[in-house]
Amino acid sequence: MNASASNMQPARAVDEGSLPLTWGRNLLLFNLALTAAKIAAWWMTRSAAIFSDALESVANIATASLALYALWIAAKPRDKEHPYGHGKVEYFSSGIEGTLILVAGVTITVISVQNAFRASQLVEAKLTLGLGIEIVVALVLWAFGTLSVSRGKTLESPTIVSGGEHLRADAITTLGVVAGLVVVKLTGWTLLDPIIAGLFGLVVVRNGFLLLRDAIGGLMDEANPALLDEIAKVLERTRKPGWSTPHHTKVHRLGQTVHIDLHLVFPRFWTIEQAHDGTEQVEVALCEVFGSRTDVMIHSEPCRPTSCSLCDLADCPLREAALTLHKPWTGTDIAATSRLSPTVPSP
Repeated sequence: MNASASNMQPARAVDEGSLPLTWGRNLLLFNLALTAAKIAAWWMTRSAAIFSDALESVANIATASLALYALWIAAKPRDKEHPYGHGKVEYFSSGIEGTLILVAGVTITVISVQNAFRASQLVEAKLTLGLGIEIVVALVLWAFGTLSVSRGKTLESPTIVSGGEHLRADAITTLGVVAGLVVVKLTGWTLLDPIIAGLFGLVVVRNGFLLLRDAIGGLMDEANPALLDEIAKVLERTRKPGWSTPHHTKVHRLGQTVHIDLHLVFPRFWTIEQAHDGTEQVEVALCEVFGSRTDVMIHSEPCRPTSCSLCDLADCPLREAALTLHKPWTGTDIAATSRLSPTVPSP
């Protein structure tokens, strides 16, 4: 018996300001404002390190624009051509974002190496003002990035989460630029300016690679142990006597939608209606945790004599063995391809 929970729950009430598309617009406007501030700091100081920081922020504007488009596509309802919705586009967006950041990092590194062999253009007289702007930008980046990560998790949007994480990483690297330029100001060693820029470029390359790696993992439906553990906790909380050995659980996330497919064993003397009631309870519990856009497919299976040692149903008329193992279900258990728990020896 199969059951789907895609339409069981009413849509969650979300205020307009917290919708993914609205938050995506906020990210774009925020990147525009801070990039302008960084460019102003570079224009005053002519610092290679600050120029590198500003160049990465220019790449952020392009990626934020792409993310906004991806969120607009992902928000479209399902249709006949896309029965699972359009959420996968968010991973494409993150992948392109990672690629652009990777290219920006390589460009920054190459320019920094070239600047190391040229006469310094650093305007030391205005370095203090430029550093002040960079410090303010870094603090605002960290605050808004943290807020974006929190909002993205609430809205179950990988695009907003990745955007927020990137803003926080940008804040850290900006503070690194500031620390290096403070040393330049104190020592007068201007060669350190392009060296800092080169190190900054390498950090940007790393960030772009990690973002691209995560996007590829999402597109390939890479296993998510943390998500499996969370599902196992929901099943354990909902667990009733007679339910046993959830297994063969497959889960993947498409933007704001989570698709969950699992097998659950019920007593073989139960009626179809009793088993269906059990699957509905599981579906409701999963939708309460993962949201109304969650798709749940539960395959109910009849128990076998080998299931007796794992079943806690009292007064079972068909029991052939005593209950010998009753433990909380884990992500490893529910992902097993067999109805026997990995910790239980095969008969």
